[in-house]
Amino acid sequence: MIVKTLGRKGSFAVAKSLAYVSNKEKVMRNPDGSPVVFTHNVLGKSLSEVEREFLENEEKRLRRRIDSNKLLHTILAFSPADNENLDAEKLERLTREYFQLLNPDALFYATVHQDKDNFHVHIVVSGNDILGNSTRISKENFEKLKSDLQEVQQNLYPELEASVVEHGAEEKEFTKPDYWQKDEKISRKEELRETLSASFDLAQNREEFFELLKQDGLTTYQRGGAEVGVSDERNFRFQTLGFDLAELDQREERLDELQELTESKDLESDIEEDNTIEELSEEDKRMKELDELSER
Repeated sequence: MIVKTLGRKGSFAVAKSLAYVSNKEKVMRNPDGSPVVFTHNVLGKSLSEVEREFLENEEKRLRRRIDSNKLLHTILAFSPADNENLDAEKLERLTREYFQLLNPDALFYATVHQDKDNFHVHIVVSGNDILGNSTRISKENFEKLKSDLQEVQQNLYPELEASVVEHGAEEKEFTKPDYWQKDEKISRKEELRETLSASFDLAQNREEFFELLKQDGLTTYQRGGAEVGVSDERNFRFQTLGFDLAELDQREERLDELQELTESKDLESDIEEDNTIEELSEEDKRMKELDELSER
């Protein structure tokens, strides 16, 4: 599997990330219609309760810095060729293996997205564990974690052979299904598409997307002063690869809307509610907005 992670800062990082990973149009659902959610060291059922736990846990941080990550946002992405071999049980087992490998004392909240043509797990990780220690991990240790997680994947589910990647290589890509060998041009295009897909799903805006591409050793090129694609022996436009950067703009606007709503002192004008809303505390109203926004 492809594994990517980003640190997120700012007082609204938790609310924004929880709202994004819980988008009802993207999440995988159980037979009863409820979203597939994997948690660890988290008791809350609603997003507002989960956010409160993350914020309370942040208060336990032993070493405080202005630029500390409030959370880590990780994505585990699998090849579309393995869709038929994946189910919620396997995804949960591999996700929980990630929990243990990263830090079993951290708070984790994970959902499965299947809005694209492949499965990808979004994981929100607390910036510090329940003991107050930072969950930040060095690049070297993160590379080892990815290799260890892939070893678990291969041992438990050898049928997921298309989702095996060469961790540590300059470019992270899945192994090629046999049918790709028929056309090397199409093959490279599909490889790039899968590599970019994990970054596109993880990023909350264009800036993060381009930063993730750089981490993969990919170079963007411009037209008219704007990035329009990646260079890899030849130029591939984002649109040709199936990525509309306007979606990232909409994603950022939606998350900015959440921040504006939660910063508002007069939330009654922002939501439709009965008269009992006036009895809610400012914190309760903000938590309510988080739950409702994730359902839009």
